Amino acid sequence: MDVLAFARQLEILIKLSAEVEGWIISWCDEAALTKDTSAVTNLVALLDNKSSDVQAAAADALGHIGEPAKESWYLLVKLLSNTEVPDFVRDTCAYALGNIGSSDRRVLNTLTEVAADRNSSNRIVHCALRSLDQLRR
Repeated sequence: MDVLAFARQLEILIKLSAEVEGWIISWCDEAALTKDTSAVTNLVALLDNKSSDVQAAAADALGHIGEPAKESWYLLVKLLSNTEVPDFVRDTCAYALGNIGSSDRRVLNTLTEVAADRNSSNRIVHCALRSLDQLRR
């Protein structure tokens, strides 16, 4: 295969990949709007996706679904704790944890640590504090 043909095929694959990612995000948005509890398992799996946009969309959907998505708390905490994860994913995870309502001590500890971390963005701190307030009610 010549280099030009390879480059064209690669360009098509990149476009398809972006299109598929868009479909996945749209599906997450639909699950969030409808609070589709049957989507929880797939949304949890998407938290491990390589795309930050997909991770944020999945976390947002899980937060909208709320308590039926409690099984996702561990991966949400894992993403929130990872400072290498983009802020928009981390703040979405912090927000989702408050809506899910897990009473696991590790959730409260992580939210407290993130809220107190001087390196956390204002938005992450705000979302962590909001979730802590919600979970303590």
